[in-house]
Amino acid sequence: MNEPEWQECLRQMDQNEAFIRAWEPAAPAPAAARCVHSRHRTLAHLRACQETWLSACIAFDEKPNPRLKLLHPWKLFEQKSYEQLPWDEHFVVFMADRVRWKTLLQSADRQKTGKINGTEHSIESLTARLVSHEHHHLFTPR
Repeated sequence: MNEPEWQECLRQMDQNEAFIRAWEPAAPAPAAARCVHSRHRTLAHLRACQETWLSACIAFDEKPNPRLKLLHPWKLFEQKSYEQLPWDEHFVVFMADRVRWKTLLQSADRQKTGKINGTEHSIESLTARLVSHEHHHLFTPR
């Protein structure tokens, strides 16, 4: 990613965050099978994605080329019963992790890499993945 593309990624990250901050709280929706059916479920899913990929970014920053075994975000979502947790809990953790991610980006070399479940990623690629994934859930009409 060249510098203008990176700056656009960071701008989009901020835009996604602002959009989520503006959401009205929503109660868990037990009948919601997918994110599109529930704002609560969407926030919970985005929290699981951010948690998973942030943990990898932190590991990449701390140790050269780590090889990580991580749960897929949907598995994390299911194991921790995120569909049942209150909105406020998801929101607080999501925002705290967003601060941690942005703080990491201020000091880390975004080119640092490692493997997640056998596939190579970098801090930069995971940041771009997060931003793109959030954008898909937040702004793609369904």
